[in-house]
Amino acid sequence: MSTRAEVQASTRWPMKARRSSRTFEWHDELAETAVSGGQRDRLSRDEVIDLLASLPAARARIRQRRLRGARIVLPWLSSFPGEGWQERWLASGIDANPALIHDLMCADENRPDSEQRAELTSAIYGLITLRIVFPSYDFLAHRGTQSLYIACRRMHRPDLFAKLKTRADDLAISSIHHREVAIAALAKIVVRTGRDLDQLTAEDLFAYRAWFKKRRNTTAEGVSLAWRLLYGIGDLGQYTTLEEASRHGQRTPAQLVDFHGVQAPTVRRVLIRYLEERQPGLDYSTMINLSQNLVLHFWCEIEQHHPGLDTLHLPEKIVAAWKERLLTTPTRLGTPRVEDFFFTVVGTVRAFYRDLQDWAQQDPAWAEWAYPNPIRKSDIAGWTKARQKRNAATHQRIRDRLPHLHTLVESAEHHRDDQAALLSSALTTPVDETFEHGGRGYRRVLSSGYRRPDNKRRPPELIEDLATGEVIDVGRNERNTFWAWAIIEVLRQTGIRVQP
Repeated sequence: MSTRAEVQASTRWPMKARRSSRTFEWHDELAETAVSGGQRDRLSRDEVIDLLASLPAARARIRQRRLRGARIVLPWLSSFPGEGWQERWLASGIDANPALIHDLMCADENRPDSEQRAELTSAIYGLITLRIVFPSYDFLAHRGTQSLYIACRRMHRPDLFAKLKTRADDLAISSIHHREVAIAALAKIVVRTGRDLDQLTAEDLFAYRAWFKKRRNTTAEGVSLAWRLLYGIGDLGQYTTLEEASRHGQRTPAQLVDFHGVQAPTVRRVLIRYLEERQPGLDYSTMINLSQNLVLHFWCEIEQHHPGLDTLHLPEKIVAAWKERLLTTPTRLGTPRVEDFFFTVVGTVRAFYRDLQDWAQQDPAWAEWAYPNPIRKSDIAGWTKARQKRNAATHQRIRDRLPHLHTLVESAEHHRDDQAALLSSALTTPVDETFEHGGRGYRRVLSSGYRRPDNKRRPPELIEDLATGEVIDVGRNERNTFWAWAIIEVLRQTGIRVQP
């Protein structure tokens, strides 16, 4: 038998099995949603040139630069197969690889590369603004700029974008940054889909969020607020927030099993039927734990190491190897698993086999799955002792930390008061003037965008530490320290905790 170190080094839980039962749907299938050509997809090259010439430009030189770039980009796109401009755009490969724009520059010309690149970029931005081609989010992540989004906002229903700002005022969204990020997310969706704001649907926002999650493995900033701003303008259905719309609610036993990706059809069927049989007597949280122990930690782990296996009648070698991996495989964070985890999983599996045997005596429909129990009584002999050990460790941690509670409370209160005083001093100090707080020198600063006379946005509360040069958002810090103190006080005063 392999040593624990060898098993631990060679064992990996399957990626699909690592996931917990999520509360929200991420709509991963929408991440690669394709966009077909629009109304101008079949225009001739000359007609596209005329449209590009009609685009507004601050100076004639900008219009000329756009047209020079178009006379290079359009013939190049025409050389690729496709019924329309969108199909040619995708066939060219530039949508997936924006760096191909450098291949269109002519090395023989005396003009600098930067000028040629500006012309090509201006032409492509014109095609996007006119909704002749619809770039992917990947392209926009590499080549999208504020100038492109602003141009699209001005051309396609600017009244609806103004309505977004009005709705932000109605929702009392004071953070200018959060507003701009949410509106920018909607502008990207408009550019990608080629539809106006009032034509967007919940699926469009789900697709953008799914792409962002797939690309950066995190939630798209601003998409939640974007939903709230768009509600009542676009067709988002009955849900007023993204969280409500993406919350899937309680999963059925079949969904719980399929969530972990069980491949064996026979075992999948018995697992679903077993959970359905147990469901009436269990709350949903217990159902989640049962499905994770039985499906995730038992069958999926065995199926990963023995693909093609489709029976619950397991050889002793397979069961022994599984139990050893259960003991030695670390958590996702690389830490050793607690002993109680092993007993919980094997105890659940033992009860599963015993239930199948007992039910088979009363209902012949269960007889085909009544196999010998692979978990012996000796395998769970230390379960009670392990649970008592875990509870004792929890109580000891509480005893160790309780004497330091007053230190935590005092520190939180002091930090809250200090940040509130610092914010008060900053707000009473004129911009560009200095002040002292706590023996340190600061200067009130304001970014150039907020210094313009026509600016009506509320500026952030920024100060510069004169000793280090660090710019601090003291308003945000004050809010964070207040809520940290509030959370500590709620937990301390109410005694709320997670009871193992």
